[in-house]
This record gives sequence, C-alpha cells and structure tokens, in this order.
Amino acid sequence: MAQVRQADEEFQSAMIACYAEFGLESVRSIGGGTVGMVNLIDETGQVPAGVQARVDAAAAECNARVPLPEHQSWAFDGAAYQRMIELRECIVAHGFEVPEAPSEEAWKDSEPASAWNPYEAMLGGARGASTTQDEVAALMTACPQPGPSYYSLAPTSDDG
Repeated sequence: MAQVRQADEEFQSAMIACYAEFGLESVRSIGGGTVGMVNLIDETGQVPAGVQARVDAAAAECNARVPLPEHQSWAFDGAAYQRMIELRECIVAHGFEVPEAPSEEAWKDSEPASAWNPYEAMLGGARGASTTQDEVAALMTACPQPGPSYYSLAPTSDDG
C-alpha cells in the first residue's frame, strides 16, 4: 500500500501543477489517486465557455504529459484483481468487515462500473451506514484504492 500511496501522491502533485499552468485550481481526492478541479462555476452555477475551454485544453495536455500510475490502469487482469485482494486485506487489518471477493474469473468478467470493490462491499455492509466520512477518509488514506476511482468521496482541503 505504501507504494500505491507514493505513486498516487506523485501523480496528484504533477496533475495539480499542470492544471495550475492553465490557471485552474485543483485538489487531491481522498483515496482515489485523482484530482478534482474546483471553483469552475460562475454565479449562475454554470461553467463559463472560456473556463470550459481551459479545462478541455488542460485535460488533454495534462493527461498526455502526466502518465497514470501503473496501478490505476483499467485492465481487469490478474494483477488488478490481486491489488483488490490486497486492498481488502488492508481494510480488514484496520478493523472493518469486508465480504470475501468473488473469484478472479468472475471479477474479470464483470463490467468496470459493477466490478466488486472492497470499499463498496464494506460500505454496503452492516457497519457501512454507521461509518463516518472522516473514518472512511482516514481508511482511504491508509488503504488507497489501487485502480481508477471506483469509489470516491469529496476532495481533501490539501491542494498541494
């Protein structure tokens, strides 16, 4: 998990710096290894066309310039499944209950949006409703998701 955290932090820092070159403010997401842009909407609640053009240009440039960490690939292969198993073990080691994972074959055959994820399994269980957002945020810091943002919360206040 330490390598996943380090790779996520390096990726997030590079993306935040890249977006800043376009005059866009972004922040780290909790436990997903991604960043989100903030302060995009105007007083009408819309993203102005000029801002949207910068967002589009920044997304194209920054996504081309800053490669995703290997663990964030969309590949549904044995290595990705093993990372989900390791994530489950980390969550369990921190005192949370997570149902057993499906078989590797069943997991690989599922669609990305519906694939088994330890966080979704944990939060859907008996204790899920009583788990606070602060507890989940702390857990996601200790046990970051080893793939694209299958489950995400609000961004952190740490934007650097």
